[in-house]
Amino acid sequence: IKNHNVLIIKDLLEEAKLKLSNFSYKIFIEETEKSKLDEFSSKGILPVGKIVSESLKLVNPIFYLSGPPAMISAFNEELIKNKVLPENIKFDTWE
Repeated sequence: IKNHNVLIIKDLLEEAKLKLSNFSYKIFIEETEKSKLDEFSSKGILPVGKIVSESLKLVNPIFYLSGPPAMISAFNEELIKNKVLPENIKFDTWE
């Protein structure tokens, strides 16, 4: 996300983390003060390569890409480069 002002789902993520033993999350915030970060957030942009690499350790993962076109394109290119089957990549594009 761009900054903390647009973070609207943290409560939902916390609830999922409590209810689902295999659920984890990390929020990347482009513009933030270090004092606003916690163990579940980092300053910066999404590390696409690392996320794809970690996800490919799962059994037959399906990737749901939603976000601005540049982000979707970056993830899609990384997934294709890592030989993820097209039917395992789903899109929800928005501006």
